[in-house]
Amino acid sequence: RPLPVVQTRVQTYQMMRSMVEAGEGLAIVDPFTACGAREAGLDACPVSPPIMVSLYALTLRDGATSPALNALLEIVTQKAESLLLG
Repeated sequence: RPLPVVQTRVQTYQMMRSMVEAGEGLAIVDPFTACGAREAGLDACPVSPPIMVSLYALTLRDGATSPALNALLEIVTQKAESLLLG
């Protein structure tokens, strides 16, 4: 197989997915961006070997946490886990 030729570079996985939806080749994306790909007319094939995805919550370094923030992070964590487990 010939190696792919990279002619366009983008900074977000969502932009890459949108370009593939428009017929512009191949994109390697995170599992969250791949969710719903089949419904959008795309094929989503897992990369092998699997690569662990880390999520990061960004806050101000000196910012105080709150119960609401902690609850939100718990909800996001649970939703991410359910999406990744499929």
